[in-house]
Amino acid sequence: MEIGRVLVAVFITLFLFGCISTEKPQVKTEANETIENNTEEQFSAREGLQKAQEKIGQIAPDAVLVKIYGIAEQNGKSARWEYTFDSLENKKSYTVSIPDGSVRDNVYLFVNEIGGNWIDSTEAARLCPNGEEYVLENSEGEALWMISSDSNQCIAK
Repeated sequence: MEIGRVLVAVFITLFLFGCISTEKPQVKTEANETIENNTEEQFSAREGLQKAQEKIGQIAPDAVLVKIYGIAEQNGKSARWEYTFDSLENKKSYTVSIPDGSVRDNVYLFVNEIGGNWIDSTEAARLCPNGEEYVLENSEGEALWMISSDSNQCIAK
């Protein structure tokens, strides 16, 4: 019986030491440098758009931007934005995630393109300061940000 108590005490001690480790998770970069995992650079929706356009241009040169989505801070910046493009030629939609550049095929959306005349997510955050989830879409010919959180929803244009 005494050995069982000792083993339980050792197990609890090892478990607690494992839980209070102060080391931060680390990631290896392509250049074999080690960086902390929580230092992802944040950027606005417009700042990531060029990379998304370059990526989609390799797959569907005719594709047009129809939606931007991201979970952002109150300053309108996020470590990840998703840009959805429609390709009439391919009859598909594609979502490009930035910064990693991954691409997902989607069902063709058949929606109007956003165009280039839209405010950036940082300006939308200024107009709607309590949001977390950012969606930019064309609504009746106008690019609108729908910014929401658990308690409210705001539209910025």
